[in-house]
Amino acid sequence: MNSCQNVVILPSHLGFSPLECKKNESDTLVELVLEEFLGVIDLCEHEQETKLIVVSPLILEWLITDDFKERANTYFKNKLSENQQYQKSFSQWLNCQEDIPAALQKLQEKQKLIIIPTSLSHFPLTHLLTDIGIDIQINGAISIYKKVFGKKPKGFWLPYCAYLPGLDLYLTENGIEYSFISSYSYQFSEKDSDENMILRTPRGLKLIPLEKNHKNGNYFLPTISASGSETLHFSEEIWLSHPTSLSRVGFGYLEMESEKTLFSDEEIKQLMVIHEMERNLKKASLTESSSSRLLDQLVTEWAHYLLMYQNDDEVSVSCKQAFQNIYQYIIKNDSDSHFVSYREQFTSHPSDLTIGQWRNEKKVEEKRKEAEAILLLSWEYPPFIVGGLARHVHDLSKALVKKGKRVIVLTAKNDEGLPYEVADGVEVYRVHPLQQFEENFLHWVAQLNLALFEKAAEIMNSQRIDVIHAHDWVVGMAAINLKKNLSKPLVTTIHATEHGRNKGIYTDLQKQIHHQEEKLIQASNQIIVCSEFMKQEVQEVFPVGEYPLNIIPNGVNIWEVERGSIEDKRETNKPFFLSIGRVVKEKGFDTLMEMASMLRSQWDGQFLIAGKGPLLEHYRQIVKDKNLEDYIQFIGFIDDDKRNELLEKCEAVIFPSVYEPFGIVALEAMAAKKAVIASKTGGLKGIVQHGHAGLLFEPENPESLKFQVESILKEEGLKEKLGNSGFKLAQMLFSWERISDQTLKVYEEVSLNKKMEGSYL
Repeated sequence: MNSCQNVVILPSHLGFSPLECKKNESDTLVELVLEEFLGVIDLCEHEQETKLIVVSPLILEWLITDDFKERANTYFKNKLSENQQYQKSFSQWLNCQEDIPAALQKLQEKQKLIIIPTSLSHFPLTHLLTDIGIDIQINGAISIYKKVFGKKPKGFWLPYCAYLPGLDLYLTENGIEYSFISSYSYQFSEKDSDENMILRTPRGLKLIPLEKNHKNGNYFLPTISASGSETLHFSEEIWLSHPTSLSRVGFGYLEMESEKTLFSDEEIKQLMVIHEMERNLKKASLTESSSSRLLDQLVTEWAHYLLMYQNDDEVSVSCKQAFQNIYQYIIKNDSDSHFVSYREQFTSHPSDLTIGQWRNEKKVEEKRKEAEAILLLSWEYPPFIVGGLARHVHDLSKALVKKGKRVIVLTAKNDEGLPYEVADGVEVYRVHPLQQFEENFLHWVAQLNLALFEKAAEIMNSQRIDVIHAHDWVVGMAAINLKKNLSKPLVTTIHATEHGRNKGIYTDLQKQIHHQEEKLIQASNQIIVCSEFMKQEVQEVFPVGEYPLNIIPNGVNIWEVERGSIEDKRETNKPFFLSIGRVVKEKGFDTLMEMASMLRSQWDGQFLIAGKGPLLEHYRQIVKDKNLEDYIQFIGFIDDDKRNELLEKCEAVIFPSVYEPFGIVALEAMAAKKAVIASKTGGLKGIVQHGHAGLLFEPENPESLKFQVESILKEEGLKEKLGNSGFKLAQMLFSWERISDQTLKVYEEVSLNKKMEGSYL
C-alpha cells in the first residue's frame, strides 16, 4: 500500500467561510489560508508525485478577490516588520504574483496537481432532503470552480466521501466523471465482476476507493488494478481509462468501519433545523412572485449556515435568523431592501451562488416534459449493436432532436448500457426482459415486450407522447398494446422481412415471426420502408389490406477522412478490398470467398471481412481448410474508428448480399468516397448506379463479382471516379436532415388523422 499523503484538503478547517472575515478582523484566517495554499504549492514544485487537491469553492472564490489580496499584503507587511521568518512565505506570495489560483492552475497543467472541488459546505450530501439542496451544493461549487479555472472539473469530492445511491445522478448531470468512496464501501458493494476495478454506477459515475491512515490522518489509494498487483496512481487519465465494474454502492462514508459517526449528538439536533430551512428554500423557489435577489440571498444564508451550524455562535445564529426573515419576505411578497442590502454586504455573496439558474433550468425541464414527444421502440440501440437497426434508430433520433422534437427511445439493456441517460439530446430508457437469461428467442422477445410495455406505460402516464414509432417485429407486441390501450398513433418501419431473409417461410419459427410481422403491419397507422424493393416485398408478402406505405431511405452521416491521417495498423501493408456486414447466410460471403479463391493466383492482395454473426467461426474454418488465411480474413466486429481506418485504406468496398433491404453500410462507404461493388439485389441496386456510384454484379455469381473487382484493379482512376460520384449521391439524397424531414411529415400525418378521428387528445 502507498501511505504517502497524496490527498490534501484545503483549507483543512473546512468550516471556514469568507463570511467570518467580515466579522473577524484578525489575521488568523488569512494566515491559515496562506500557510496551507502556499505550502502545497511549494511541496508540489519540489516533489515528483502528483497530489490531489480538494478545494473549498467559497475559499477559492475568496482567493481571487481584492479583499483577500489586500488583507494578504497587509498581513505580510505586519509580520515582516515583526519577524523575518515570514520572508520565505512572502517570496512565495510574490512568485505567485499574488494569484494563488493561477499558481495552482500552472501546477495542474504540469500534471503535478489534480484540483477538484468539494461542495459549498462540508455538510454530507447524503443527509440533505431536497433536489434543490443537493443541486445547489454541487452546481454552485462547480460554477465557482469554472469561474476561477476556466473549465469544469472532471472530479468531485463528496464531504467525508459519504455516498448514497442517487447522488450519481446529480454529479453526472453536472458533467462530473468520477468521485471517491471509502474502501469499506468499495469492499461491500455489489459488483458485476470479481476483478479489482474502479466501480461504475448505473449512471456512469466512476467511484474510486480511498483509505485513511489513522496514524497521520492522510488519505491514500489502496492497491487496485486489473491484475490486483499494483497501486492505482494519482492520474485522471488512468482513472478515466481504467477498467470498471458496474456496481451498486450502498450508503457509506470514511471511517464507517471503525464506527465513527458522521454527526455528534449535538449536531444531530441541528439536522431538524437544517431540513426545515431546506424545505422552506424549495417552497420559496417555487413562489412565482419572489424576486431573484431575495432568492439568491436566501440561498446564501442557508449555505453559510451549513458551513457553521456546528459552532452555534453569533455568526451562525445571525444566518439562521436572516434566513427566516428573508423567507417571510418571499412568502408575504414583501421586501426590505435595507435589510437585504446589509446581509449582501455582510455575507460576501458569491456571484455564482444563485438560485436563478437552478429555477430556470427546472422550468425548462418541466416545460420540456410537457412537450409532446416521439416514442421510438427498438430492440437494439447503442451500445447494444447487433446490426444496422441500432445505427439507424440512433442517427434518426439525433436528427429529430436537431429538428426541435423531443425524442424518447425505449430499448433492451445490455451490460454496458445505462438504465436511463440523455445522450445527444435523446432520452434513452433501457430495460431487461422480465426473464433476462431466457434461452428461447421467442420467449425472450415476449419477456422483453412485457418489460417495454410496462416502462412505456410508466413514461406515458406522466409525459405526453404524440406518436409511437416501432422498428421491426421484435418490439411489435409492445407497440400494438400501447396503441390499443393508450390510444396513440403507431408508425412502424419494416427494415426486413422473415420471408425475404429466407426466400420463403418454411419452419415453425419462421411462421411465428412472419405472423408477428403481419400483426404489427395491420395494427400500424403508417408504415415506412427503406426502398422500392422493400415496398414491393411488403405488398407481395402481406397481401391482405391496403397498407399506407412510405418509402424513406436510410440515411448516412456525411464525413470525410483526412487523407493520410490514419495509421495502418495491419500486420501487412498489402492492398485490400473491404466487406462489412453481419456474418449470416444472406450477406453472401460465400460468393466473396469463392471469388477470392479464383483471384488468388492473379492478384497479390487481401480481402478483409468485418462483422460478427452465427457463421463467423464456420467461415473462418472454411478459409483455413482452403489454406487462404493470409488472403481472406474475417476480422470480427469493428468499431467506428476502425471502420473509418479501413475505409480510408481499402481499394473498394464489396457487398455480396443475397438479400439486402437497403444497405446502410454501402451508404457509409459512399460517404467515405470509396468505390462500391454490390450485388444487384434488394435496396442495393437502388442505391448503386452501375458505372456511376459503383459497380453491380449478379447475386451468388462469383464470376460476375470477379469481373467487377478486376475492373477496379485494371482501370486507372475508376475507383476515384466512382468514389466521388457516390459521395455526391449520398450527400444529395441520404443525409439525415432530409430523411428526418420526411419522417416528421409521416408523424404529422398520423397525428392529424388521429385527432380528426376524435380519439386522440
